[in-house]
Amino acid sequence: MIIDSYHNFWNNNFIRNAWINQSMSVIQKDFLSTDLESFFKKIGLMYKIYGLNKNEWS
Repeated sequence: MIIDSYHNFWNNNFIRNAWINQSMSVIQKDFLSTDLESFFKKIGLMYKIYGLNKNEWS
């Protein structure tokens, strides 16, 4: 059994995330729950638990 208990979801904001430079271009995009869900389907993951701190979304 594999447990991955931490995932970051975000809407990329080039001003707020100015620290992400060109060398990190692979993460210069949105990462949403739908992205994670498609990855889970790809690897055949059957069970998952989500939590969200809504105060972090702006």
